[in-house]
Amino acid sequence: MNIESTNEIVDEVYLILDNHDAVGNYTAGIGQPVPRFFMTLPYSYNAQNYAQIMIQLDLSQSEEFNDNEAVVNSLQSQLNESIEGAECRVNSLEYAYPSKAKVEIMLQGYDLELLKQTAEDVQTALNGMDSTDNVRVGITEEKKEYVIEIDDKASQGMLNYDIAKQINTALMGHNVSTVSFGDDTMDIVVKVDIDDIDNLKKLPITSSVNNEQVLLKDIADIELADMEAVIDRYNGQRYVLVLSDTANGYSSFDIKDEFDEYHKSSAVPDNIEVVYQGEIANMNKFLKDAWLITACALLLIYIVLLIQFKCFKRALIILSSIPLSMTGCFLGLYIFGENIQAMAILGMIALFGIVVNNGIILIEYMDDRAKSGMSIADACKGAVSARYRAIVISTVTTCVGLIPLIYSGDPMSAPMAMVLFFGLLLSTVLTMVVVPTMYAMVVKQKELTN
Repeated sequence: MNIESTNEIVDEVYLILDNHDAVGNYTAGIGQPVPRFFMTLPYSYNAQNYAQIMIQLDLSQSEEFNDNEAVVNSLQSQLNESIEGAECRVNSLEYAYPSKAKVEIMLQGYDLELLKQTAEDVQTALNGMDSTDNVRVGITEEKKEYVIEIDDKASQGMLNYDIAKQINTALMGHNVSTVSFGDDTMDIVVKVDIDDIDNLKKLPITSSVNNEQVLLKDIADIELADMEAVIDRYNGQRYVLVLSDTANGYSSFDIKDEFDEYHKSSAVPDNIEVVYQGEIANMNKFLKDAWLITACALLLIYIVLLIQFKCFKRALIILSSIPLSMTGCFLGLYIFGENIQAMAILGMIALFGIVVNNGIILIEYMDDRAKSGMSIADACKGAVSARYRAIVISTVTTCVGLIPLIYSGDPMSAPMAMVLFFGLLLSTVLTMVVVPTMYAMVVKQKELTN
């Protein structure tokens, strides 16, 4: 497909965009991608048969659509029905690592034909799942090339070097001189006017050994063959990618769970390894790092509490506020229908250092009152009564400041704000019940007197 044909396809896409009420503005790069204005925009390439369109949505003008995902699915369906002779894919611009698709399943092995057949089977299986959309196999199409097979008997007295060099000179040309125009120079290239296979067969080849001249068709067979355009390898093995987007209401891990069941059924040959790439691999790597960060954060918080109170029991009582806050975190994500994502997990880790403050305030008050002669039970009741106002006011003011972030709908700040809001709110309520109760159960009056 040349650049003119690509431009015609883009014009057809323009008609669909103009008639879609959720589309605001758009710009296109034909033969090249649009400028890489955002770090997560996938890398693209320059080619005459390629175009990229950046669309800015305006949901306020649409009565039918209220989120980006629904618009993406609608545009994809219209393009699939209306555009012929080209493959069109609609993707949302997301705050995530650049990837070819939501789900990338890499099939690794040494037998390329078996990989291709297995990829087709996997594609069929994914198409049968409700959680998948726009499933495709990421194989670079083979390209046509002329293959010249030299007949050793017919080419006696002719060096292969002579044949290769003269064919290359005839097709690609040879620089014989240069011509100067002031400060500019231009190469003079001489080549043979060959525009079809018949002219190539009639190319005269001269031997450097005996100066004999023969036609190329007399010493070689020329055939049109399919050749691999790209050889893909990963860790020394050939691989084929099976790509899939997620259907509305599903996540990439829903697809992974369904595909794992398919994989366990031995549908994939034993000599082919299945490796998850894309969003799943990135999220798994992030979770491993997050667990390490969480462990370090908890250890540092515990050490600080231990230095402050000089008691293992009190430090552990204060740390009990952390699991209480997790209840609120998951409740908030459930209420707003959000998945557990990277920013939400970072919000949970940040919440650890916030929720222990309420426990510290209560423990200090209870220690002071119990050391002054008050009973443990009265000290616990008095701590809640005396510190209730300060704790509640500080929590409420913090939560009020998070409300604009929650309703902004920003994919980076909104999940973190939800986690902080509900985690802090619920942990505050539970902390004023659980911490005094644990204190009364664990701490003895004799310890404080000593």
